[in-house]
Amino acid sequence: MTSQAFLGSFRRFTSRCSTPLLVVSDNAKTFKAASKELMTLMRDPQVKKYFLQQRMQWSFNLEKAPWWGGFFEQLVGSLKRCLKKTIGKARLSYDELVTAVTEAELILNSRPLSYVSSEDVEEPLTPAHLLSRRRILSLPDRHQENSEDEDFQVDLSTNDLNKRVRYLNDIIEHFWRRWRNEYLVELRNAHKSPKKTVEKSSVEVGDIVLVHDENHLRSFWRIGRIKELVNSTVDGKSRGAVVQVMSKKGKVTTLRRPLQLLYPVEINCNLAKEEVQLEQENGAQESTESERPRRRVAIKGELLIRHWIKDMNQV
Repeated sequence: MTSQAFLGSFRRFTSRCSTPLLVVSDNAKTFKAASKELMTLMRDPQVKKYFLQQRMQWSFNLEKAPWWGGFFEQLVGSLKRCLKKTIGKARLSYDELVTAVTEAELILNSRPLSYVSSEDVEEPLTPAHLLSRRRILSLPDRHQENSEDEDFQVDLSTNDLNKRVRYLNDIIEHFWRRWRNEYLVELRNAHKSPKKTVEKSSVEVGDIVLVHDENHLRSFWRIGRIKELVNSTVDGKSRGAVVQVMSKKGKVTTLRRPLQLLYPVEINCNLAKEEVQLEQENGAQESTESERPRRRVAIKGELLIRHWIKDMNQV
């Protein structure tokens, strides 16, 4: 995608839904290539100039943390599942497909955001009110039985045209039923009482951590040091961190990871300033009857971490 094509598609979006103040992109594994392309486009002078003129900000979620966009990912996931079940095997023309997807967009933007009761006089607040400041209504279903327009000509007969209209309406109605059931279940689960969690962050700036990597065994995970904590824009709590690690070429680089994928090591960063001392050259350690002797692998791992911390401090 070129910068001109991206700006064109984004301008079409803003023409329909107004100009947003904040654009959020996720960094899920399936969208990794797309996120790199977006980062490249954001460096383009034309794209930067356009965003500065519109006073918009672009924010990327942390890498390897798809749950950061749980709210919109939940809606996108339910929409994809329902569209796949209803339109996946349907034989629709391009115009019919656009109509069905647009009707699905209307259904999602017409969901109530506020409490609804039979005594309410005012209509409930919906996403359509936030986008268009009013409730959006689609045209009623009506079959083309007769046409008074002499210039109105179709390739299908009246009977075939009515069948296609009913077929499209059935698909849209099927989507509405499936999405409504899934949305109500997800809405109920979202309002369950959350489990008690520890308020204090498990890591602090300067801590040495292991960086989780699903593509490698735990013994090959990289070791890094916390350089900065990333706070949430919602509650201000620390949800991620900027980790300084060593690349395969021996260069110092940084990664942005959620706290769930960072595991603090037993050795504190302050130990890097201490002198490494060995009780015996062969690595054996004296033990008492009440204390279990340490394994050679544990002693070797501790020494490697100490040497790595020294190398990081010298950079």
